[in-house]
Parts: sequence; structure tokens; C-alpha cells
Amino acid sequence: SMLTEATYQIALEQPTAWRVTLPEGSRLLACTVDGKSAEPVIVDGALEFALPAAGTREAKVVFSYTSNAGALDLISGRLELTLPVTPLFAHELSWHLTLPASYEIDAVESNLTMDPQAANAESGDLILTRRLTRDITPRTEIFYKKRGLAQTSN
Repeated sequence: SMLTEATYQIALEQPTAWRVTLPEGSRLLACTVDGKSAEPVIVDGALEFALPAAGTREAKVVFSYTSNAGALDLISGRLELTLPVTPLFAHELSWHLTLPASYEIDAVESNLTMDPQAANAESGDLILTRRLTRDITPRTEIFYKKRGLAQTSN
């Protein structure tokens, strides 16, 4: 099982019904809007939040969910991961991924850009970003291996 925590800063001009679709097979654990517990409704398979604009210019929505990513292979393998999708325009999307300490990242393929200054393959940390985007499904495929495996040569 994999735990994901998401934070959205949403600029508001009027009350908004904001929708976000979690990756398939995900289960919402907890949610807050502007620091207060919230319970979104399900509309057409998406979570819908009623975001007020009264006295605020920005709403902060934080939620966590679990999804079944399967067990990591003992020696090496790959993970295919997606993030929630929202129809709102995003100035910046930042995705921080961390593998368990006993694994390191071997390669990454994604529709986001890897931040080479923030990423650390040896520690299993990775940051992916995308600027000026709307209604895409952020995806990544991470190839990993058990830390400390010797390289073999042919």
C-alpha cells in the first residue's frame, strides 16, 4: 500500500465547487479545507469540495489517501504511479516521491520534469515538476533497485 498526501492552494474569486479525481483504486483517509475537517461529496467518480470565497482569496485543501502500488520487488523493479487530476489550471505542480531507505532510484520516465538539484537517487528521493498545466494525469515510472547491489559486467 502507498500513502499520498496532497496539498492544493486554490485562488478564489467566488465560491467554487472544486473537483479532483483520485487515481483508480484509491481510498480517501482524511481531508481539510483551510485547516478545518472536510467531507467532500462524490460526483461522477470525483471528489467535490465546496470552497467558499467569503473573505479569502485562496483556499488550502489538504488530503491524504492510500492506493495499492503492490509490494516492491526484493532486488529491482518498477513502479507506475499517477497523481489526482483536476480541471483547474495549475501554475506549478510539484511531486515529491520517496522510496523506502533500502532502495535507490535507477531511472525515471515521466510526463513531468525531474528537478536534478532536488533529486537524490541514492537516498530514494525524487522531485518532479510541471508548470502551467491543466487537466493532465501526472504520471511517472520509477525503476528502482535494492541499495548496495554490485554492478555486473558482461
